[in-house]
Amino acid sequence: MEAPLPAVPEGSRRTIRRAVTLACEVISERSDEPVRFRATELSVDGIWLATASPMRAGSIVVVCFSLDDGWAEELVLFASVARVSTARGAKDDTPGVGMGLELLDATAQEERRLERWLATHRGPVPRRRRPVSERLRETTERMAKSTPDARLAGCWR
Repeated sequence: MEAPLPAVPEGSRRTIRRAVTLACEVISERSDEPVRFRATELSVDGIWLATASPMRAGSIVVVCFSLDDGWAEELVLFASVARVSTARGAKDDTPGVGMGLELLDATAQEERRLERWLATHRGPVPRRRRPVSERLRETTERMAKSTPDARLAGCWR
């Protein structure tokens, strides 16, 4: 019998997520043809896709991916783009750049399948990064304090 995933602390994510490398395809209103992405995080509730060209937050998509769990059929689920992270000049392999999809219509059987697969893949749990705006503000403040010339310090605000 497989061990259940640990409980998630209060104020944190609803379910545990795991670092993964999965090929997946997304169909959206942008294109009727599937677009290939690389998933780097997965939970029962969502999936993070690494891409320098994310879709608009709120977009509804269909995401398709296979798990190496002995089932022949792939998972085909509706999802909503819940989070988008971009950076100027980013490439698809830039860490933290991409989009988070909230899985919307997984059946109980599909959720159990995901839970079983995630329980056997005890890879590192990705840490939550602070928003870029917060990191930029801290860097700007630190640079302003370290610059003796007040005029230069004003440039960093």
